[in-house]
Amino acid sequence: MTSSKWNSCASVLLLHVLVVSFCCPPSYSQSKPTRKVPTRTSVIDRMFAHEFNQDKTGALTVGLVERGRLEWTKGYGFLDRRKRNPANADTVYGIASVSKIFTGIVLLQLVERGKVHLTDKVETYFPEVNLIPTKYSWSPPITLIQLATMTAGLQESISSLDDPYGVGPPSEWQKQLIAALPHTQYVYEPGTRRVYSNVSYSILAAALERASGRPYIEYVRQEILNPLGMNNTCFYVSATLAPRLATGYYIGSDGADSNVPQRQNANSGYFTPVGGLFSTVSDLAKLMLFQLGYGPSSVLKTETLESAFTGLVASDADLLYGDSVGFSAVRNEHGYLIALGHGGLRWGFTSSYEFDRSTKTGLIVLSSTSGGKAEYKQLVRRTLSRLHPESRGGTGEPPHESH
Repeated sequence: MTSSKWNSCASVLLLHVLVVSFCCPPSYSQSKPTRKVPTRTSVIDRMFAHEFNQDKTGALTVGLVERGRLEWTKGYGFLDRRKRNPANADTVYGIASVSKIFTGIVLLQLVERGKVHLTDKVETYFPEVNLIPTKYSWSPPITLIQLATMTAGLQESISSLDDPYGVGPPSEWQKQLIAALPHTQYVYEPGTRRVYSNVSYSILAAALERASGRPYIEYVRQEILNPLGMNNTCFYVSATLAPRLATGYYIGSDGADSNVPQRQNANSGYFTPVGGLFSTVSDLAKLMLFQLGYGPSSVLKTETLESAFTGLVASDADLLYGDSVGFSAVRNEHGYLIALGHGGLRWGFTSSYEFDRSTKTGLIVLSSTSGGKAEYKQLVRRTLSRLHPESRGGTGEPPHESH
């Protein structure tokens, strides 16, 4: 063999050895123990398991919405500490003020269908609003959009634990509202600042019921729940859903009490359209996917849905919180991500439903406890920030500055 041919063969052989060594490393390197890298969901699991163990009471279900679906879900605890049925994605909880999202969608639907305008006077549809003592006689009548964005100036709530207006069957919620209106107060001049108000959303629901000509509860079921396939969401817990309903626990200084929550939640009075819905993580994932832009357009056209995310009213100069039609925006206290959605709190139940439209990611957390040490709402925002640390959150629209 000539010298040139030998050099050529040697070069080919060396190249072959290098390729094999790179692609197929020796077996001894594969046998070395490797540290298991935590997955994204295992991290979320640990975070919420730790938070649940702050109280170790009731049930908790967490759901991650991502990639156009309910990507992951996990249940903690039991529906009832006596029956010991484990919580899961289909466990039914009171979702409290997350119910306001549905009232906001009703308003947007009626605007889209030409039934109302956002700036319509409330008294046009619900004249009983004038039963509220007028503190600011020079102010013009309040409007639908003021109620929806918490800028009507009305107080937060009328009822306390023993207030008669906050109890009664869902079918009589409007009757209870009308009875409560003379005892309601304007705490700020309408249109001048934002103040969170359950009363405002109850009045909004009453005005929308009149404008649509259909009972509010029936309307929500037929125009929102049914099209979204939310078959486990309701104002009345049916015999079919009752076995999956988590028992609510109020955790006070004397420990966990299940008597107070059951008494308060059996009948919601004028709170029915404000915080009277029961639902599951699986069902709320369908609502969140809709709000993230996955449809269906039969509930709202894309442009109508998008318009709701442009009408935010901030609560203060720090821009930490704001309200729009049916949802809120909250800045993560540990960063700069803005989460959209809503939280809820009622006797024995806590809910957090928040999403980042820019990454189409969201978390749903439903708990059957209130008053304890666990802080699920803040944990939800920290988790969203951790899932996408580069995201600013919010609507995903580019920043716009004009001043």
